[in-house]
Amino acid sequence: MAVDFDAIRRDYPLEAVAGQVLQLRRSGVNKVALCPFHPDKSPSLVLYKDDTYHCFGCGAHGDVIDFVAGTQSLSIGESIRFLTGGQAPRLDDADRERREKEIRHRESMQRKRQENATQEARARWARALPINGSGNAYLERKNIAPYGTRREGDNLLVPIHDAVGLIQSLQSIAPDGQKLFHAGASVFGGTLTLGDAPDGPVVIVEGFATGATVQAATGYLVVVGFSKGALKQTARIARERYPNRQIVIAADTNGLDAAHDAAEAVVASVVQPDMQGAEGSDFNDQAAHYGLEDVAAVFAALAAPENKLVWATPFQWRDAAEIPRREWLYGKHLLRKFVSVDVAAGGVGKSSLKIGEALALSSGRDLYAKGIHEGPCTVWMWNLEDPHDEIERRIHATAERFKLNPNDIGNRLYVDSGRDQPLVIATEGPDGAVIQRPVVDALIAEMLERKVDVLIVDPFISSHAVSENDNNAIDIVAREWNVVAERTGAAINLVHHVRKQNGMEATADSARGASALIGKARSVLVYNRMTADEAASLGVDEADRRFFFRVDNDKANLAPPDATDWYRMNNVDLPNGDSVGVACAWTPPDAFDGITRQHLMQVQRGIADGKWRENAQSKAWAGHVVASVLDLDASDKKAKRRISQVLRRWIAEGVLEVVKDLDETRHEKDFIVVGRWVHD
Repeated sequence: MAVDFDAIRRDYPLEAVAGQVLQLRRSGVNKVALCPFHPDKSPSLVLYKDDTYHCFGCGAHGDVIDFVAGTQSLSIGESIRFLTGGQAPRLDDADRERREKEIRHRESMQRKRQENATQEARARWARALPINGSGNAYLERKNIAPYGTRREGDNLLVPIHDAVGLIQSLQSIAPDGQKLFHAGASVFGGTLTLGDAPDGPVVIVEGFATGATVQAATGYLVVVGFSKGALKQTARIARERYPNRQIVIAADTNGLDAAHDAAEAVVASVVQPDMQGAEGSDFNDQAAHYGLEDVAAVFAALAAPENKLVWATPFQWRDAAEIPRREWLYGKHLLRKFVSVDVAAGGVGKSSLKIGEALALSSGRDLYAKGIHEGPCTVWMWNLEDPHDEIERRIHATAERFKLNPNDIGNRLYVDSGRDQPLVIATEGPDGAVIQRPVVDALIAEMLERKVDVLIVDPFISSHAVSENDNNAIDIVAREWNVVAERTGAAINLVHHVRKQNGMEATADSARGASALIGKARSVLVYNRMTADEAASLGVDEADRRFFFRVDNDKANLAPPDATDWYRMNNVDLPNGDSVGVACAWTPPDAFDGITRQHLMQVQRGIADGKWRENAQSKAWAGHVVASVLDLDASDKKAKRRISQVLRRWIAEGVLEVVKDLDETRHEKDFIVVGRWVHD
């Protein structure tokens, strides 16, 4: 049997459910609120008496089930289970057919209500008076021309036109700036065109005052939309009307994400006000502080040749000393306004190292000698896998190992666990990846409020809910992380897993899933556990090599790659009895420590006085000469490895050579002889 949707709507009234998350206020017989589905400045969401809703800004509409699905990022089935606790009422086929007829009837009535409201809006516009010389308080406060608007008492009346230029709805603006749309008339897809420039750029704006300001400053044709949620639709309408002209999206500073979405949809440029530290968020605010000329200068910098959709911009030479320097925060890996990625298999030590780096940055103490370029930084570490207790153990162990105390860190460290507070910035929708705009906006706002310099997200895969093998989806997620970096001025560090390596060394190309993440990163560090061969050459016992790992920069677009860094996991015993591994910098032993020019000269004389083999298994191995000079025991494994390294280096430098000769049994073997003699 099918789900009884009407019973759910009856048992869970829309007004009661929406009232738990929205501030509702009465408007005639209906209720209105700020729309939760798009950034909304004035109430554009209407809750009707028939338990349906409609947003006249973004077009969202539906019933209580749709509302819960949209606000909680759920499917319809999940929304029903959310409302009913899994006990959804059912109905038979006859009931379902009756209900479907009722739905069609309600939709028909809704269309008729909107049509009637549109007719009322047109009659209201006809009754309104022209501005002429009588003035209007709102226009005077905003210092803008009327552009064909009318007055209704003290209020300004702004027309909203449909695709053929007829009045679709109205916006009433009070002297104090309070805006109301004509009740019941749809705003979605409605626009207002300002100016009549036959060529040149077409500018898309949100709001009449912004549009009037931009048109006055530039002389360009301006198309006004009436909410950020409808900005993309307005841009698409403009592209259909003006297919061969340049489109420019004039963004408010608090609506950049919506502007970039719109620009991407129609191949457009984005400009934003240059507030230069003053209060305000739109171009009218900029004009109020600095004048129309200042607004015009913003657009002049992006203006394209007339009637061109794509154009080449001449390079402008300037003194290289005036180019801002890159804002490195940590080594050559963490850079303001960019995303970096750390790639490693599980259990290597990446999370421990990230904790150590977080403490290094927040304390300003260069624990790993990588370079902390701006002094102590504010760090937000968000571990999406481990419980908070485990993160806390590791932080305390790392602080104890490096002798840090709370005063060293101050209030510059923020730590969250994904088990307590998940972070999902994108989900899978019917058409692909969907950025969870409320989550991203809240993240950016929190980072700006806390003045976060570095955000560490571990692991990346838990920060989204899209297919990790879908390159387009991962590209969207990675681009959004770059948007967060740009908007906050912070360095974003994403920690990522590798595919199963089957014993092979990990590289940047080993990262799990689609390659788009690596493509969007400006620096990629790759972690590998010490191999058996490396342990042998570095003098590390086979039983201990699992404690060592190295980190290499496998992609350094903005700086030369650093040399390999080695780390060792050292245990720290906490007062609670736990033993916790801490990542510590480790310097491999140098085979030439303590070896001088005089030692080399002695070895050369010893080699010249005998006949010495290259083979380390031979009794006449040349390494015995080196062991004698350096006072080493050639039978000791570590000493033998060091002797072999010294011989290889000297052979490579030409002070010793390998030649063919006959041994005592008249067989040809490799012997070591003096090459270029070294003197005092």
